[in-house]
Amino acid sequence: MPSDELKEMAESGRYVPSYMTCATIINRIPQLIDAPAGYVTTDKYPYNEYCVHDLNTYVKSR
Repeated sequence: MPSDELKEMAESGRYVPSYMTCATIINRIPQLIDAPAGYVTTDKYPYNEYCVHDLNTYVKSR
């Protein structure tokens, strides 16, 4: 499948490559640590960011 078609499918929400799922979960860990206690839905989270440094450098609550 051409990459343009995959990109269009991902943007429209019809397709999410499985390799993106693992990266999304790992990159959310600092945001989970900083989240307030209780039930927080992901729509209240900031946009996910690509983590290039150690994950502890992205934790803001310390």
